[in-house]
Amino acid sequence: MGESASDLVIISGMSGAGRTEAMHAFEDLGYFCIDNLPACLIGDLIASMERRGDGETRLAVVCDARNQEFFVDLVDELATLREEGRAYRVLFLDASDDKLVARYKASRRRHPLCSEGMTIAQGIVQERALLYRLREMSQDVIDTTDLLPMQLRKRIRDIFSVGTDRDGLAVTVYSFGFKHGAPIDADIVIDVRFL
Repeated sequence: MGESASDLVIISGMSGAGRTEAMHAFEDLGYFCIDNLPACLIGDLIASMERRGDGETRLAVVCDARNQEFFVDLVDELATLREEGRAYRVLFLDASDDKLVARYKASRRRHPLCSEGMTIAQGIVQERALLYRLREMSQDVIDTTDLLPMQLRKRIRDIFSVGTDRDGLAVTVYSFGFKHGAPIDADIVIDVRFL
């Protein structure tokens, strides 16, 4: 990977705190993103990309507690990367327990650490204990309790973007004839036939 500490970003955090939204934000910033990668494969992935000549590719990897047996190796894997001189940043997404419970209730999804007979709150407590060491070593912690998805994306852009906000905005202007129908991918259509 390159010299910048943001060429490799490990995204982690509480389930329901916005990891998927964060991954989309990194995709918009030009990162190659992988979701739910077992920690033991991060070093192999980097080595593979370097062998292929993709050493300049910026990489964002989501590692979370969904697969507990693989996740426990993450801290050790990050220590190995540090010993090898590979720079990385850990982005940890968090939210209050009440907000996480509300998000799970709204989505009607089961918390990944809830086994039979456990409540969502018990799963969150178990996940916090599992993620404690990783949260302590994270360079960037974002509390998403009161953030909208758009605000989370902006925070990530502010921290990890190498360009300006304008770099992310693309405007395409073209004319068309109503005879063939309005463009289906247009966000705004302005009828200027009266001019």
